[in-house]
Order: sequence, then C-alpha cells, then structure tokens
Amino acid sequence: MVFTSSLVGKTTSQITRLKSMNFQFQELQRQLATQKKHDTFSGFGAQAIRVQDLRGESMKLNRYQENIKRVDTRMNMVLNSVEKMRTLGKQVQDVIVIQTTEGEVEIDNINNVAQANLRFFEDLLNTKDGDRFIFSGTAAELEPMENLQNLRNRMNQEVTDWLNGTQTADQLIANVEAMSDLDLGFAPQLTAAGKVTTRVDDNVDVDYTVMANEQGFKDMLKGMALAEALKFPDAAVDIGTESEFHQILNYNKNLVAGGSKSMQGSSYRLSAEFALLNNVQEQHIVEKGMTDTLIAETENVDTTDVVINIQALQTQMTASYEASNIMAQLSLVNYL
Repeated sequence: MVFTSSLVGKTTSQITRLKSMNFQFQELQRQLATQKKHDTFSGFGAQAIRVQDLRGESMKLNRYQENIKRVDTRMNMVLNSVEKMRTLGKQVQDVIVIQTTEGEVEIDNINNVAQANLRFFEDLLNTKDGDRFIFSGTAAELEPMENLQNLRNRMNQEVTDWLNGTQTADQLIANVEAMSDLDLGFAPQLTAAGKVTTRVDDNVDVDYTVMANEQGFKDMLKGMALAEALKFPDAAVDIGTESEFHQILNYNKNLVAGGSKSMQGSSYRLSAEFALLNNVQEQHIVEKGMTDTLIAETENVDTTDVVINIQALQTQMTASYEASNIMAQLSLVNYL
C-alpha cells in the first residue's frame, strides 16, 4: 500500500505539473503571435493605469494629427485660391493701366478681361473641400457667392445712370462704395457665419477662417464688375463726360489694387496660422514617437526571449511526458 500511495501521489503531481507547463506554453504562443505581454489591462497589474494613460495619450495625439491633416488641406486650398484671385485682379488692373497709358482707351478690352476674370473669381469663391465651401466660415454648407448676376445688374444700372445724367461720377463711386453684401450677390446667411477653428493641441486652436465677404474680396468683386460694365460716353447722346470716365476708371484701378492688397493681408494672417500648425505638427511627431516607444516597452515582449522560452519549455514538457509514460506503465506487480 505504501508503494501504491506513493505512485498515485507522484502521478497526480506530474499531471498538475504538465497542466501548468501546458498553460505556460499556450501563454508563450499567444505572446509570440500578438507580441504583447498580456491580453487584458488587468494582466499588467500595478502598471495597468500607466498602460491606459499611455494609450489614451497616443489616441489623443492621433486625433490631433487627423485634425492637422484636415486643416492643412483646407489652408492650402484657401491660400492657393486667394493667390489665384489676386492674379485675376492684377490682370484687370494691368489692362486698365495699359489702356490709360496708351492714350485712347479700348474699353472693350477692359470689359472682356473683366468679364472672363469675374466668372473665374466666382468659381474660386465657391471652392469646395468635399461637401464644404471653404470661404463660408461656419456656414460651410452654404455657397457664399449665391447670385453674381445681382452684382452685374446693379453695376450696369450704376453705369447707365451715370451715362444718362441721372447721377454724377462722384455719386456712382459713392454708390459702389456703399454696396451691401446682398448687392454683391452673397448669400444672406453668410453675414451671420462665424470663424472656423480646430483644436490641434491641448491648449492650441488654429483659426483658418477666410470669408468670401471680407473687404478685400468685396473690393475685388466690385472692381471687376465695374470694369466689366463701364462704357465710354458717347458725346452725341450721353450726359456723362470723358473726364468723368477717366475719374471712374482711375477709381476702378485703385479699387482692384486695394482689394488685392487687403486679400494679401488675409493670406498673411492665414500663413501665420499655417506656420503655427506646422510647429505643432512637428512637436506631435516627436511626442507620438516617444509615447509609442513607451507603450512598446511596457506592452510588447521580446520575441527572441519568447522563442527561447518556448524551446526550453518544449524540452521540459517532452521529458515530463516521457516520465509520465514510464510511471503509467508501472504497476503494483512491478513493486512486489
């Protein structure tokens, strides 16, 4: 009975040991497959809170980087569009200067350039990023330039009233200066639209607002529309004079030039925000790298060590199975 009890005890102990090694083997295989020390936070014990904090920081940085990427695209679109609009204005300004310098003004040349450029200017004001209009502020679902024809009609009427003597050149200029956003064809809701900002760091919001109804854009619109509508007075039928025509044309040139300068100010303002965005992005790249390194050091296993442990455990398990097999073949007869 002594030998029998001893044999049973050894067999039970061996089975328990084999179960333990089998569990270890499965755990090592999981580590090798996932390259993670544990598959639950609780497995990290006292380090669980640290792991959660590191992961939370990494996710936050990812969100900031997504915001930066989206805003970077919008800013580039705005800057490129503004530069194209300024080029359109410069072309109108140049054709006015050329015509006035050469003596006799070919007003048709000015009209044609202004007409073509105004049409392109409208398209640029209504530029979209996906389904969002980039010059509408918080009203991004709203097309900012809603009714350019309204501006054209209003400007044609101003020129007609000057030509037929209903108003003087000074009055025409004053009326152009006083035109409202609705007169210019902007959507009524644009007036109430706010600034667009995006959080790119814990304490940093980037303002990338450039509105279609900022003063520079409005002056450029008025200048192009006036250049498109302006006519040289016919002394036989018109009350407006050649002197007044040159007064209006000079005002027209300055209006476009002033609008371009003001739009350049909008570009400078946005460029400053763009520089801030790039600085924050560079800092995030550094912080993300450091955070991911800490996460890897805390969570990841050394696969070389895992493979070595698996091989060592396999050797132990083979030996244990062989020992168990020998013990299973023993019987009370062998001891008698």
